[in-house]
Amino acid sequence: MLRYNKTRAYVNMITFILLLIANGLANYLPLNNRTTGEIAERFPIYFIPAPYVFYIWILIYALLFCFTIFQMLKSQRKNPFINLVSYWFALSSVLNIAWLFFWHYEYFVLSFFTLVALILVLTVIYSNINQPNLRAYFEDKILVKYPFIIYLAWICVAAISNFNIMLYSLNWNRFGMSLEYWTIIMLSLATLISAIVTLIYKDILFSLVFIWAFFGIAYRFLTIPIISRPSWLMSGILAIVIIVTMVKRRRRKSLYY
Repeated sequence: MLRYNKTRAYVNMITFILLLIANGLANYLPLNNRTTGEIAERFPIYFIPAPYVFYIWILIYALLFCFTIFQMLKSQRKNPFINLVSYWFALSSVLNIAWLFFWHYEYFVLSFFTLVALILVLTVIYSNINQPNLRAYFEDKILVKYPFIIYLAWICVAAISNFNIMLYSLNWNRFGMSLEYWTIIMLSLATLISAIVTLIYKDILFSLVFIWAFFGIAYRFLTIPIISRPSWLMSGILAIVIIVTMVKRRRRKSLYY
């Protein structure tokens, strides 16, 4: 088991603060004279939710801020969840900052692979804090597990969107398929990823994030049924996955009582 490291706690805090500053500058300067959202709006891509969906970043950063404070507390020095997050959180902040610069200066290939690297880092954190032998108390769930579950899920959604924009910028013809049918494939892939993670780790929050994104896509393209209807359908499938997961969790708990 990793031991508490005061330097690590400060590094995690400083890199997160730098991430918040970078996000602020990226959209208020803005970097390269475009906000983060304005760049995405330039592309005729359907795997982009309505603008309101991106307010999830407020929730993500609020939760990560709470984690940052939590991991600084003396009372948490022996908390295994804090120690297992380790320097991975700092690395995730650095990668997020790098993505902002690549994205704003339209290096879409680099921005996509930066998100892939970020997913890998967050997956390490997610795996570390979901070890079956660790007992999570209420504060561990709210301040450690939930922030990284939501963060990882949203970055997966963002990576799929970035992937589509990257392919469009490279003039790839999607094997001759239309943008609409390609988007349905992407929605199906996203649903599969979310369902697998939810069923294996019993984390309904992961699928809830994807449902939030799918609702946003359906709402944005309400006048395009070939996009909105599959988005509703995939949301329904994930809702069923969530219900199945909750039933299994309840049955499992009943075995111990």
